Amino acid sequence: MKPVVALLDGSATQNSSEVTEEREKLKKCAQRRGDLFEQDKRRTVIRKIRVKSLKSVKCIRRVFMQAIWSIFNPGEAHTSKGVSYGPSATPGGDQPVLKCLFCDVMTGAESGTIVYENEDLSVFRTISPYTANHLLVTPRKHIKSIHELSGEDHAQLVESLVAAGRTALNSLKEGSGDSALMCFHVPPFNSVDHLHLHAIGDPDTLSVVGSMKYAPGNVYCRSAEETCQNLRRKSKL
Repeated sequence: MKPVVALLDGSATQNSSEVTEEREKLKKCAQRRGDLFEQDKRRTVIRKIRVKSLKSVKCIRRVFMQAIWSIFNPGEAHTSKGVSYGPSATPGGDQPVLKCLFCDVMTGAESGTIVYENEDLSVFRTISPYTANHLLVTPRKHIKSIHELSGEDHAQLVESLVAAGRTALNSLKEGSGDSALMCFHVPPFNSVDHLHLHAIGDPDTLSVVGSMKYAPGNVYCRSAEETCQNLRRKSKL
């Protein structure tokens, strides 16, 4: 007959072994769940990148086709980049703006979420945001793009757009306007033929596609600061 102490020690050892095995099983189970969560997270990120890339490709294709149409049909009434143009009065002359998407948003003719506005400009949310607080700042006066800007007056206009963008972003999230990314897309890479400044809060949360699309210093994207510097430099020439 074995001593009682020995029996107790053996039972304790067996229980300890069972507890250890159970802990290892739980650890492996938790690890598998973590791996599955990370896989789902990666799939979600990849899916979002694909969707954003597809939208960008479609936008570029649409802009390209509209540009080709305009080249081969100069002076004729047409719609391009959210703006409807009437026929030019003279061959090669300016075409009057009949309807503009952003002008209609500012007047209330088109739906839009306006965050801030005054008598000179309006700030509203974009329909394709790349961060939680991605806004468009537009002057009420119809200006086609940054190519139509010139001189000190327009440099001050750009500065007023930036100030309004910061104010609007700070009203949505305190401090987000101070670190915001402020930039323009350079034609033909702009989406709407009405000057608009992208005011992007929390730019560090931009996706890979967003970081590429809104990257000042490239041929297709220019920062508000660089735009002001170029306008003032050219006005002194």
